[in-house]
Amino acid sequence: MEKKKQTRPQKHSNRIQKLEQNFEQQQRKRKSQDIHNTVPVVKKTKRKLVADSEKDKKYWDLRRKNNLAAKRSRDRRREVEIEVAVRWKELQQENAMLKEQLLKLKVKVAEVEKKLERFQ
Repeated sequence: MEKKKQTRPQKHSNRIQKLEQNFEQQQRKRKSQDIHNTVPVVKKTKRKLVADSEKDKKYWDLRRKNNLAAKRSRDRRREVEIEVAVRWKELQQENAMLKEQLLKLKVKVAEVEKKLERFQ
């Protein structure tokens, strides 16, 4: 049995080529943006100013809720930063201890190799 080579219809093929070209252009554009801008641009929503006449109980309840949520978020972020700093310090100490152990083991290996040389 002879396998037939599958061919795409011309329309489909052109469409895929256009999609691939578009994708490549977007990739090039992103790469050029990455070179100049290391932080992605995040667009904030525009603030909606509320007139004093519209500041009713519902508005102040929402403000209070939002302020509490923002405070909790800041507190959580601070806690995480502290945990990271403590963990970093622990890892530094552990790394120093492991380097010291490694050095001791290398010295021990060198001594054992010298003893082995005597017997050969």
